[in-house]
Amino acid sequence: MVRKSVVSVSIGAVLLSLAGILAPAVTQAAEGGTQTAAILGGGNADGMTKMVFLLKRHPGMSREDFLKYYESHHARLGEKYVPNAVRYVRRFLDPLPGAPPEMQYDVLTELWFANHAEMEKALKLLSDPKIHAEIQADEEVLFDRPAMLAYVITERDSKIGQAPAMTK
Repeated sequence: MVRKSVVSVSIGAVLLSLAGILAPAVTQAAEGGTQTAAILGGGNADGMTKMVFLLKRHPGMSREDFLKYYESHHARLGEKYVPNAVRYVRRFLDPLPGAPPEMQYDVLTELWFANHAEMEKALKLLSDPKIHAEIQADEEVLFDRPAMLAYVITERDSKIGQAPAMTK
């Protein structure tokens, strides 16, 4: 029996927002994995469900102010409202020289969950109107919300130095 689960989350909650993207991803994951996992076979080797978010700072906000605010305030919201995450990582990005400004993001945020059910639990909590309003208000200060991107991750590792020779 396939269990279907759709969690409604408003666009305002950046850490786990974008309901139009995430709700189908959660449903698909509950049905057997992401599209990539279906093609490659299986999910993540460690069994975890991982989400990543590419985020830009609010237009007009300095990089220094963005970094300080994210770490001193917004990250605290993630810790408070996603306590079931296994990891919550912010990877602050420094663009390589020559990267077009429209392609530059400031942070790649990762949320790791023990499994899909734990991700669903987090999405459900964040859909609470009071919590959603608090996160959305903070996002308005910090992020360029129309530029936000979110993904569920399927990982594959290569064993460098042990890879089989490529055939022609």
